[in-house]
Amino acid sequence: MRRDATLGTIYNNSVFYRKANTNERNRIWLDILDDKNASVRTLVGYIQGATLDKDRMYDAKATVDSNLNIYSLIQDESQIIQARAVPFDKDDRVPLGVSIPLKVGNTTSTLGTYKIAIAFVDGLFQNENQDIYLEDKLLNVIHDLRKDPYTFESVSGRFDNRFVLRYTNKNKSLGTDHFKEYRNSVVVAADAGQVKIMSSIEAIKKVAVYDILGREIFTKNNINAMELSIKDIIINRQALVVKVFLDNGQEISKKIIL
Repeated sequence: MRRDATLGTIYNNSVFYRKANTNERNRIWLDILDDKNASVRTLVGYIQGATLDKDRMYDAKATVDSNLNIYSLIQDESQIIQARAVPFDKDDRVPLGVSIPLKVGNTTSTLGTYKIAIAFVDGLFQNENQDIYLEDKLLNVIHDLRKDPYTFESVSGRFDNRFVLRYTNKNKSLGTDHFKEYRNSVVVAADAGQVKIMSSIEAIKKVAVYDILGREIFTKNNINAMELSIKDIIINRQALVVKVFLDNGQEISKKIIL
């Protein structure tokens, strides 16, 4: 599964542990890379005989420790290889987890920059018309991995609820164009220890603020206004995620440095 960076070796991942009943293999290899381009790889594939549950001889459990890692999840269990059922469903969603190591000399709250990228594809994914997206649930971003890797910031730790591998950028409740319109209508600014939120289309119903670990540090309900100023957040020089819930039910996330 993994590349030996010192030897420049890429190991053979041409088959799962046993031969499939047909030659149909539709697979995506994903890498996570740190700022020095050290990488770890995981595999998600759609193959005859596999299911969405844990399949003996198809799925391979990942050992997650304090090192850099990326893996998929089946019922909260980490997998370095995951096989899923065919026929392929473009509405399928595959939860992904990442492990971010603690860098020497830094603290757990120190931000680092990382990338998630497509390493290889085969089968139906060789057709460039088949989209491959990464959803960042923390920032409410759906990123096209075929265009370029997804760059994100994170502190050290294990994060199993942030990322999703998906194959369409449309949510059932709202088309992409409308979502961009609402996202662009919300402005979040930080200045002198204060956070100011302004919406130009829909009234603000609720605001919640989270630190980079996903811990809620501020929330306010029943706002029903186009603007809100927050003055009692005392954390300095830290990345925060501000989630703005509009009256029409839409949720917009913005990242700021306070």
